[in-house]
Amino acid sequence: MLREALGILHSDIDLQEKTLAIHTIDAAGTVVRTADVTTNRAAVTAYFSTLDGPHQVLCAFTGK
Repeated sequence: MLREALGILHSDIDLQEKTLAIHTIDAAGTVVRTADVTTNRAAVTAYFSTLDGPHQVLCAFTGK
């Protein structure tokens, strides 16, 4: 599969009321890192700065 050859990381960001739940897996589906971070740019940047390589990100949220 192309994504396995490229080593792309896949992150899911779930926007909750006061935090972001972020889960990252590698191309093989192995969990690389998970965290609940505050909803600010510095916290999100800090999370992703610990990871190497290209990413694909999916953001999900539910509204009322």
